[in-house]
Amino acid sequence: MTLAMETEEIREQKSLFDVCTDEEDDEVLLEQIRPPKSFLDVEPDNREERGETIMQTLDLCEQPETKKEKGFWRRQFQQEPTRRQKQYDWTFGVIMPVACFFFDPFIFRFWGQSGGGLLGGYKPFAYVGSFVSILLLMAWLLWREKLGSVSALLAGLFFVASSVALSIGIVLLPFSLIGLMALIGVLGFTPLFTAVIYLRNGVRALRSAKPDLSLSKLVTATLVGSLWGFAVPYALNAEVNRSLELIANGTPATVRVQGLKLRLLAPIVDSEKLNKAYWQAPTDSPTRSEIRVLYQQMTGNEFKEYPRWD
Repeated sequence: MTLAMETEEIREQKSLFDVCTDEEDDEVLLEQIRPPKSFLDVEPDNREERGETIMQTLDLCEQPETKKEKGFWRRQFQQEPTRRQKQYDWTFGVIMPVACFFFDPFIFRFWGQSGGGLLGGYKPFAYVGSFVSILLLMAWLLWREKLGSVSALLAGLFFVASSVALSIGIVLLPFSLIGLMALIGVLGFTPLFTAVIYLRNGVRALRSAKPDLSLSKLVTATLVGSLWGFAVPYALNAEVNRSLELIANGTPATVRVQGLKLRLLAPIVDSEKLNKAYWQAPTDSPTRSEIRVLYQQMTGNEFKEYPRWD
């Protein structure tokens, strides 16, 4: 009886669950000190998990999405401007355009003269449109949070200013590339930068007005701002050119009447067109004398008596 009990105890000790051989103890110890398993040691429950594990280990599958950095153009049109963007807004939206008009070598006036530039016929449009755009951009940069729905009108005007600046920049591009050799050509690239500045501020102004207006009112206000930003300078430009044409083909009385209007707008008038009208008028005629007087009143300079046009 005693022998049977001892045999039973021995059998219980050697059962699969209670007994760990020396060999198994060594395996457990090695398992604990081994480095992390590679994908070859992993035994997933199914083939899909195994395949995904292998691909991740080899960096062949897409990793979980992390926060992506915004691209260049996306940053330009984000609603809240960065500190650097504010600096560029003031530099290329306000300061540099004023500097370009002041140091203009041949675009709207020819080397310090009051007219005769490459785009002298559009001088009233460019000067008036730029003056209004710069003032309104300054207002937007200073008080953007307080303007509310008025921002939609500014957005329309900024879009027009951006289009005009881009057009001027494209016209000046060949001259700017040539002028780089003399460094002054750098100013010729300013309209291209200015176009981006006004475009992104137009987009931001539009977004700023969106919460306060319905879609139809937002679109209407933007169109009104665009129309106003284009129509006012255009109408003034057309009126100035009309007065110059009347002077070129008119009588002394016409020169005096139209001269009253042009003297009020003297800073934005291409006075070299008076030079052309002077040489087209008959020699020693009263009309030529009136044009000479008007030229002196507008420019403060003596009339240059030499033909510059055929």
